[in-house]
Amino acid sequence: MHDAARILIVDDSEEDVLLAAAQIRRWARDAVIRRVDNAADFSAALAAGEWDLVLCDHHMPRFDSVSALELLNSSGRHAPFFVYSGYFSPAQRVQALREGASGFVDKRDIASLMRTVDITLNSLPIVTPDTARD
Repeated sequence: MHDAARILIVDDSEEDVLLAAAQIRRWARDAVIRRVDNAADFSAALAAGEWDLVLCDHHMPRFDSVSALELLNSSGRHAPFFVYSGYFSPAQRVQALREGASGFVDKRDIASLMRTVDITLNSLPIVTPDTARD
């Protein structure tokens, strides 16, 4: 049995996060969802524990997906990282993939968001009392 999914959303738009969270909770009711929108809060969230999935807007006033991916990579934490944005150019896609992004999710495509959450969370290892001690 999985513990509640832990999803970190890096986005400056509270409305976008509320919409995404509502959709995610239709699939994973007990999901723990946290929103951050800057480097300091993202670093603090990474330091606070493991995340099962990171969804990150590409461009925000004080932060971007490339910087977030660099922080994730340097933190020693590992989590599937998807750029979650309304627009990203082919060059931006290549740069993010080179930095280690798992993929891209268009904010306007809720079905794509749900497929990404479903596939990512279903690929997590199952934790049992025996494996939790290992």
